[in-house]
Amino acid sequence: VASRWGLTNAELAAAATDPTVPMVPREMVVNLPRGMRKMFYERIPAKIGPGVLPATPQTVASGKPVYFVSRVWMRFNRATVDVLRPMTELGTKPGSGASVYQLISLRLEGGLEPWHVVYARTWKPGADPVPAYYFVPTVDDPNQWAKELEISPVGERVAAMHEERVSAARHVAPRRSLLDGQSDGPVLDMRTEQEQRDAALDELAITSANEK
Repeated sequence: VASRWGLTNAELAAAATDPTVPMVPREMVVNLPRGMRKMFYERIPAKIGPGVLPATPQTVASGKPVYFVSRVWMRFNRATVDVLRPMTELGTKPGSGASVYQLISLRLEGGLEPWHVVYARTWKPGADPVPAYYFVPTVDDPNQWAKELEISPVGERVAAMHEERVSAARHVAPRRSLLDGQSDGPVLDMRTEQEQRDAALDELAITSANEK
């Protein structure tokens, strides 16, 4: 997004003709989705460009433009990424001095092949709320996502959906055997709790996408 929108014509021309120019030839800050572990949070910005920094209280206060990756949804070889970019070309909002943000949704394909953007859709400037800052965690924890999920509003919704599924499974009518017509007990969801929570997350992501 930062290499396509908001660059001057000179910057775009240089990026297209000079192989030494990085993907994003400017200084900026990237705020990644909540739950990103420290190791990846520090690695990803460096791959975008040498002047790109992860979100910390210090980098946010530096005055550099902040880009928000608000959603990453993946299934098999397809992915959708939502990025909120500051429209520096419009200046700031009168009174508050805050940047005007525009949501850009990217559809990617890849999987076993290198990921690449298939198409991008821009949305009305200022129409989508800017997420809260999620700063780089102080320690690297492989279970960072699970920790954040437990305390986030999304986590509460997922937990509620999980409880509804478990409750429904306990009250399913008994199945009948195809051989002898006898009942073989209630139909229970045999997936692990984590598998059920992952499935609930997928359903929540699809619901959120449909609401847009």
